Amino acid sequence: MVYVQSIDGAPLMPCTEAKARHLLKQHRARRVRNTPFTIRLRSVVDGHVQPVSLGVDPGYRHIGLSATTDSRVLFEAVAECRTDIPKLMEKRRSLRRGRRQRRTRYREPRFDNRLRSKHRGWLAPSVEQRIGYHIHLIGFVCRLLPISSITVEKAKFDIHRIQNPDVEGFAYQQGPQYGFDNVKEYVRWRDEYRCRKCRSKTYLEVHHIVQRKDGGPDRPDNLVTLCHYCHTALHRGEFTLRKPKGGYKAPTFMGVMRHELVRRLREKYGDMVSTTYGYLTKLERIKASLAKDHNTDARAISGNAEAKLDDAVWNITKHRCHNRRLHREVPAKHGRRQAAQAAHRVFGFGLHDRVVALGSGQTCRVSGLRTSGFFALRTLNDNTLLNLNCSRLRLLERAGGLIMVPSASSAS
Repeated sequence: MVYVQSIDGAPLMPCTEAKARHLLKQHRARRVRNTPFTIRLRSVVDGHVQPVSLGVDPGYRHIGLSATTDSRVLFEAVAECRTDIPKLMEKRRSLRRGRRQRRTRYREPRFDNRLRSKHRGWLAPSVEQRIGYHIHLIGFVCRLLPISSITVEKAKFDIHRIQNPDVEGFAYQQGPQYGFDNVKEYVRWRDEYRCRKCRSKTYLEVHHIVQRKDGGPDRPDNLVTLCHYCHTALHRGEFTLRKPKGGYKAPTFMGVMRHELVRRLREKYGDMVSTTYGYLTKLERIKASLAKDHNTDARAISGNAEAKLDDAVWNITKHRCHNRRLHREVPAKHGRRQAAQAAHRVFGFGLHDRVVALGSGQTCRVSGLRTSGFFALRTLNDNTLLNLNCSRLRLLERAGGLIMVPSASSAS
């Protein structure tokens, strides 16, 4: 599948590879992107497009995206979120505090100047980065395809009900098993909808580590996800399980982030944005006989769970684009402060650029630049480390903040 843009850059419906090859050969289109492959027409054409729905499955570690029509999946991806923001913030704070103790020019504390933290609506940097990442991915898909509607899953379960089973309210009085079903859904989500023993995604059940007849509670730290076969083998005594680790950080994080994400999307895209809930997603996915995964959840959220997947699912990773550190932490001899930032381009190549190794034909990304000309490379498929001279490399595409690698097609 090849994505198409009009002469002014507006997204059109994708075409086949044979059609794109024909347009490029006749100079009626030009290539604008390699990953995913996108062409732009050189003449004005009829801008008729079909309705395309985008389903978004927000997540703490992974994000599911699926753009579908009534019968086809046009784009599907699983994006991995960054988890290094708190560590980077802590390191920056320690460096600034240490700078005030050294024999150097004094750096005044600026706590009183940071009025943004006192304003209502302030969010932690880790939350802000993740919201911005979601919006960036949605904008990327909207520039790729003529999206007519965006559906976001707003909630999966009630974290307040997990922490406080005695909470009052009409919504919590719908049955004696409401609380336990809520906790079971959380436990499945915490274990990534996989069996803790064999990592299977089918026939999942929730097991009490300390059985209820022995006084075991229904709290998440006493529950674990197992498939039916491993659950049966565990009760036969064939193996034992350790108590799973986990807390309420991820669900609390998502509870804060989802509402702000929907609000900002509605400010940007207006009435195109709508919301749904996790139990509706699960019903649609089961109805279409789809395996549990982030991209299949997004397909169910889009409203076209039975759409056929013809192309590969993309794996997206966000790399750090900027390093704000100016100098190295440890000075060189005689107190010389060495610069911490290398040149933006070395022999015409930049960090995270996509290149191909001449001779072997391997597609790699640049993970380290050296003035000697020997670069550190990472293969896209298995992330193997290579060291090659820049004379043996050919540039395919400049880095754009996202590392996109196609994976095997999901079963539909």
